[in-house]
This record gives sequence, C-alpha cells and structure tokens, in this order.
Amino acid sequence: MWLFLCMSTTNLVLITLERYTMGVHPVFYQTRINKCWILTSITVAWFITISFQGILFFYTSGVKDHDCYVVGLWPSRELEKYFCVYYLIVNFFLPLGVFIGCYGNMLVSTRRRQHVLVNCQVSHEGSDEIRVNYRQTLRLTATQANLTKTMVIVSACFVACWLPSHVHYFITTFQLAKNARFYGRLYRIVTYVALSNVCVNPLIYAFQYEDFKKAARKVIGRRGNDLASTTLSSS
Repeated sequence: MWLFLCMSTTNLVLITLERYTMGVHPVFYQTRINKCWILTSITVAWFITISFQGILFFYTSGVKDHDCYVVGLWPSRELEKYFCVYYLIVNFFLPLGVFIGCYGNMLVSTRRRQHVLVNCQVSHEGSDEIRVNYRQTLRLTATQANLTKTMVIVSACFVACWLPSHVHYFITTFQLAKNARFYGRLYRIVTYVALSNVCVNPLIYAFQYEDFKKAARKVIGRRGNDLASTTLSSS
C-alpha cells in the first residue's frame, strides 16, 4: 500500500512539472513534449520508485511477535534513521519544493500575462486576425489560471494530509518524545489522514478544474444517451 502511495506522490510531481512546462514554457512544450515523452517519463519514474522503495519495503517489513511491521524491522538504528531522513526528503520536502517553485512561477507568469492583456487595447479598426488571437490568448490564460489554482489546492491538500504522518514518523524514529511508539493509536490516525489524500483529489478536480467538469459531462451524457438508446431498442 505504501509503495502505491509513493507512486501517487511521484505522479503528482510529474503532473506539476508537466503543467509548469506547459504554462511557463509553452513553445518548448508544444515543440518538444509529446505523448511518447510523457509516457517514458512516467514509466521511468514508476520503475525507479518500485525498484528502490519496493526492495527497502521487502527487506524491512515482516511479522514479529504476531505483529505486522511495515518498514519496521531494521538491522540497526542508524540505518533506520538514515532511511527516515531519506524518506522525508524524497517523499515530502522534495515534492513540496517542486510545488512551491513551479506553482509560484506559474502564478507570476499568469498574472504577468493577465496584466499584459488588460493593458492591451484592441481597437475596433483592428483586423479580425488580431481579435481572434486576442480572444485565444485570453481563453488560454483563463484556462491556465484555473488549472494553476486547482493544482495549488491539490498541493496544499497533499501537505495537509501527509504532514502529520511524516512528523509522527520523524518523532518516533528519533525518539524526540518520551515513550514515543511508531505503531499505536496515533499511527492509525495519521495513516488514515494520509490515505484520505487519495480520496480528496478527485473531489478537487470535480469542483475546481473546468476541463475535468466538461469531460465528465460528456462521459455522463454519452452514457445516458447510450442507456436511452438501449432502452428504446429493447422496447
């Protein structure tokens, strides 16, 4: 389960980088980034995550005294602490840095583009081509602003859901609190909070991302039409 959660974090980072490239460097995105490049990036990222994290999970998980331990059976305390630091950097601080850097630049770029559009005076004597380009740029800017806002909310929810789990992991690993135990009632609570992040993201897309809403309406409408056609034909 934790392996797939790590893959989910990797996917979120890749989506962030892809959105950043599309919004801040549109020319490079349109000329260099294609479907094959995206699929290759996802495959490589998943392979690295599964290989490295999977091996660690396999050798440090097991059953001891009739209790199941996930990443809890270490040959030494030093190795456990090193892994804790590595895990927090790779699965929290590195994604957080990517989110802040990418979406910060995207917000600045979008606001700069909006400022240019506001100051751009399109006269009635202008050609139809100028007006069309203006409208297309305006729609593109609005779409990018909506997407950036949606992904910022997704990133904020990621931090809110995962921060308690990572703090708990760090405190129990380094024994910063008296009688700190990794497996206990608090562990279950922070784990459920972290898992809730998987359920929150689809709701955010459904309520915030306009393209997601349009695609969902098309799918629902198409299925409704197919169901109606099937009912009529059967009758």
